[in-house]
Amino acid sequence: MKNFAIWLSTIIGFALIISVIAFCKVGAINIIPSPSNTTTRLTSPLAVSELKITEDGFLAFMQVCNNEKSIVNLNGWVINIESNTNSVIHEYTLPNGWLESGKCIVLSDGESVKGEAVKKFGRDIDKLNPDDKIILFNKNDNYYNKEVVSLINLQFGFRYRKSTSKNKDPVYTKIKNQEEDLVADEVYFPLDKFEISPIEVLSRAKDCSPLQNEIECGDYIKFYNNTNNPIDFSGVRLRTGKKSAAIPLGGIINPHEYVVFNIDSNGDNLELINSGSFVWLEDVNGVKIYENTLIEYPDNGSRKGISWALGADGRWNWATPNPYGENKIIPPQENNLKPDSSNIIKSCPPGQELNLLTNRCRKIQDKSEPDSCPAGQERNPDTGRCRKIQTGSSGDKNKFAVEDVAASKDTIAAWWAVGGIGISALGYAGWEWRREIGEILYKIKNIISGGK
Repeated sequence: MKNFAIWLSTIIGFALIISVIAFCKVGAINIIPSPSNTTTRLTSPLAVSELKITEDGFLAFMQVCNNEKSIVNLNGWVINIESNTNSVIHEYTLPNGWLESGKCIVLSDGESVKGEAVKKFGRDIDKLNPDDKIILFNKNDNYYNKEVVSLINLQFGFRYRKSTSKNKDPVYTKIKNQEEDLVADEVYFPLDKFEISPIEVLSRAKDCSPLQNEIECGDYIKFYNNTNNPIDFSGVRLRTGKKSAAIPLGGIINPHEYVVFNIDSNGDNLELINSGSFVWLEDVNGVKIYENTLIEYPDNGSRKGISWALGADGRWNWATPNPYGENKIIPPQENNLKPDSSNIIKSCPPGQELNLLTNRCRKIQDKSEPDSCPAGQERNPDTGRCRKIQTGSSGDKNKFAVEDVAASKDTIAAWWAVGGIGISALGYAGWEWRREIGEILYKIKNIISGGK
């Protein structure tokens, strides 16, 4: 019976070992829920702020305002008039262009409200019913909620103004019929192009004493009006890097005159990036970049008081700053000079070359055929240096180094399982054979005691 119990514990131990190993090899399966298809929509940047419906049921006027802090492109925005069955009775497309922040446009039938900035939709809109809805939305952008105006709570013949929003639907309050105080702004259009471009960029000005106030003591960007017409900068702003703040510009430059911009948006001295960057002009709202004004200037390293300028040949090169007149391009043979150093190297002696990293001359090294290594050495193909030839006494056995093999997680877990099961099996066997083991230990004790 005891032998059977021991054999049974052994079989169970082997079964447990196999199950543990199998468990270590098979990873657990994680159930990942499918992503939600719901999309969080944004509040519409445009809103119907005022409207009026005539007593006979026609839309007299509607004011649409931009309540956001940024400019809005009106492309794709429409006003739908829908019935209580959600069928579209009429669709009116808002005018092209941009609506600036805080600005409003007025749409009118041409009779109720008049003015140069008023957009006319005419009498082609059908007569409205009290259960109809006016919906303002963007057909090209589904990320915005629709602005819905229910006419069921509006009394025809009166002017209404949006007061609050409740349950996402706007609430309108009746006001006096004084259309003359209705605000109508023009739609914004950026300039199609800007006629002139930068011709000089000084990104690392020379060191000046506190008593000096020359323009060359600070960074600047210079323009030249090469046209026969005055150029107005009030419609553009200056950018000096991807993350830089836009600098609003102003003023008029007359034909064949120069102008320099050296003040940032905070009224401080302009500071350009020394390591090279871009400068360009864009419209005042930042919706259009004028590509002809986009200039990339290189890293001028340690050059101080050297500008990047456009030459008479149409090529850009290093120049001596001249904010008041024509660019002074440095001759090609002097372009590698450092203006802040008196140790100028124009050429290296025979057998030497210029190290571009240190700007010093060094001996020309012929690397096409490396020198042979001394006797007993060989060239390391990885480093190109000579090393001692390694020889082993046991032949090919020494050609391969012993490599440590890292134990995996599966191996460590299996060994822990085997050890635990082995200890459990030994404990069980000791318990079953406790009487026999006790008798053997007693006999050994008597033999040892008798020998004494």
